[in-house]
Amino acid sequence: MSRYLFLALLSSLLLAAPLAADTPAADCPPCPDAAVEETPPPPPLWSGGLGLSLVTTSGNSDVRSFGFDLSLKRLPDPWGLEAGLIATRVDEDGERRAERLFARARAARALTERWELFGGLAAERDEFAGLDHRSLVETGALWHLLAGDRQTLDLDFGLTWTDESFVAGGSESGFGGLAGLAWSYRFGETATLRERALWYPNFESGGDWRLTSETALEAGLTARWALKLGLLVRYDHHPVPGFETTDTTTTASLVWKL
Repeated sequence: MSRYLFLALLSSLLLAAPLAADTPAADCPPCPDAAVEETPPPPPLWSGGLGLSLVTTSGNSDVRSFGFDLSLKRLPDPWGLEAGLIATRVDEDGERRAERLFARARAARALTERWELFGGLAAERDEFAGLDHRSLVETGALWHLLAGDRQTLDLDFGLTWTDESFVAGGSESGFGGLAGLAWSYRFGETATLRERALWYPNFESGGDWRLTSETALEAGLTARWALKLGLLVRYDHHPVPGFETTDTTTTASLVWKL
């Protein structure tokens, strides 16, 4: 079994206050011209991006080609939406070598500043992993554990229904769960490191579970353009017979941000 380790960064911010003047504060009325600390603007309600990338894959396929990545997000105020589309296709010497399509959408409803409820759909096709089609329905809750200016950490958990059909024939479906985290850390004003990990246990078969981990480093070039480096690891503890357990995808993308 391949192991994927990722390094979580922790940050701390040290605040210092100026010393009081020699005259006691009680004897000195507040100065009307004193500077007032500016409150940072709230994050935009809508965000997203369109990326074109050079893709290298290893595992069930070992080729190079171009990829397409579209993402869109609306902060829950109180309703939110998150959607994405990933497409990878390779044709070499007139023969298709790799192809994967993945689409997802999740609606969220904010309950408090820290808690949300969500429901979503996802669909995937990857013939080179033996998967003709996989559809997933999810529902659960999300907790904003950290919500700082530089660092954020969200934990989500819930229930799923998965339906799969295979290239070689046959199908499976059943109830399962999900547990995940979404972490980000901002370096300076233009660079951000992100990690998104999801674990999908199968309630009907204890040995059948899946794990995905997506690590990305994004550096802004201009207000609208950014360079993004990504690593996607997909592990299936009970893969389709004849196929490997682990697939990795490394990307270098030029991203246009909304």
